[in-house]
Amino acid sequence: MKLQKKKIMVGGIQTSGKSYFVKNMLIPNFRKPILFEVHPDFRECENLLIYRPSEPTVKELNDFCLKVKALGLAGKIDAFILDEADMFMMSILGKELNNLNDLVINHAHYGLALVFVTRRPQDIPPKITESSHYIIMFTVEGKNVFDRLKGISEEFEEAVRKLDYDYRDFVVKEIGRKPITYNPLP
Repeated sequence: MKLQKKKIMVGGIQTSGKSYFVKNMLIPNFRKPILFEVHPDFRECENLLIYRPSEPTVKELNDFCLKVKALGLAGKIDAFILDEADMFMMSILGKELNNLNDLVINHAHYGLALVFVTRRPQDIPPKITESSHYIIMFTVEGKNVFDRLKGISEEFEEAVRKLDYDYRDFVVKEIGRKPITYNPLP
């Protein structure tokens, strides 16, 4: 996968393998990614810059996104990773997250890839899912998740529903291509 200037959503329940996938499969593809830290799952990543907010609030994220845009324009970072993205998405369409909203729309102009990691993919606004270049789904729960998740194909929904919950299988959906189901991560 070519990830530069792409929008990527990684979803799945707790302990499904999301963080492992991001750390081992996505982060190594970037020169200088930065993470807005909510939980300390990513501390052992070598080339990852980590922003540790005093409190992971909507206001703190919005203020940080202004810095992310400047760092991207200056070529100091090439990816922005938002862990637990669903915690902040209720405000993305409002003025509370206008800087994140701008990143969602204009990330390529800032030279950035965006990675949204979430336990609740149905809480990610269609503005993000419909414009994501890659949607990577691990085991998910809730029968209405796919009814509410916009921007994915019926084949993707079928592939995710077939995952064996005893393993950490995952599905990758690239825009314009059929979903691919992968075996558990090593």
